[in-house]
Amino acid sequence: MERFAFLSLRHALMMLRTVTALLFMAHAAVRIVHGTIPQFGAFMESAGFPQGEALVWAITLAELAAGAAMIANRYVTQAAAILLIIAAAGILLIHRHFGWFVGEHGTGGSEYSVALMAALIVIISAARPNWCSALGGDFLGRRELLFPKSVAGCNSCPDDPGVLVRQHDSDGLRLVALEQLCHPAPPSAFPLP
Repeated sequence: MERFAFLSLRHALMMLRTVTALLFMAHAAVRIVHGTIPQFGAFMESAGFPQGEALVWAITLAELAAGAAMIANRYVTQAAAILLIIAAAGILLIHRHFGWFVGEHGTGGSEYSVALMAALIVIISAARPNWCSALGGDFLGRRELLFPKSVAGCNSCPDDPGVLVRQHDSDGLRLVALEQLCHPAPPSAFPLP
């Protein structure tokens, strides 16, 4: 079960990022190919937005650009945040009026958009700088990281400097060995692989 689904967490996150980006890009591309931007623009104007067609073009181009950025692994946090706002606005303006379900139990409901938003939150969380990188490394680039004791859940060292995590696998995400240190060197002193 350790290698279930044959993907590492890093590769699974990359797949989620790419597929989510492609879903938004497909949504934008279909809008262009089928020529539905004017109708969507008219809907936006009826909902009280001025310049509806220009707004829809801006949304469409944002979906394409943000999706491309996510696939290229560039500006992922910002791109995913833009798509998160678009999905939330879609729920507020359109999908909530059709209920929850899409598919068997309804048409046009919110559930698909909520699933996309959950995926985007995971993508943002995986891409943003975190407390680990603030300590001098990240799971993808360093072999040893210093975790604060409170995060590591370790209470046996009264002076609390932290817990050293040593990584030994190729994908850099599975933590193999934990070793408590009462007086470790600062994270910047840990060697790179």
